Amino acid sequence: MSFEDPEDVEAMFDTVDGFGLLALYREAGQGDGVEVAVIRDASDRGADVFGRATISGASGFLMLISEAPNLAKGDTFEIDGRIHRVNATPVRDGFERVWIFGAPPD
Repeated sequence: MSFEDPEDVEAMFDTVDGFGLLALYREAGQGDGVEVAVIRDASDRGADVFGRATISGASGFLMLISEAPNLAKGDTFEIDGRIHRVNATPVRDGFERVWIFGAPPD
């Protein structure tokens, strides 16, 4: 997934008129946190389990890199009272505007 037009990308993350969800971001799960906008990545993920193809819903998210330039494994997001922890190194999209990352609930 890549995001070419910066204005379109920012509009997607709008929490009123876009797809954005308000989240409380905490670096390393510590501190008071900062409000950011995230988008749930509802893509199904495929995996091979014991020789059988399996598809499962993933707890993936997208977030503007400008909101958390140092996003890392172990950081947390609180969404609707649930804590989601980044479980692997986040990946930047091809235009380096958006983080793509997994963060299942604790």
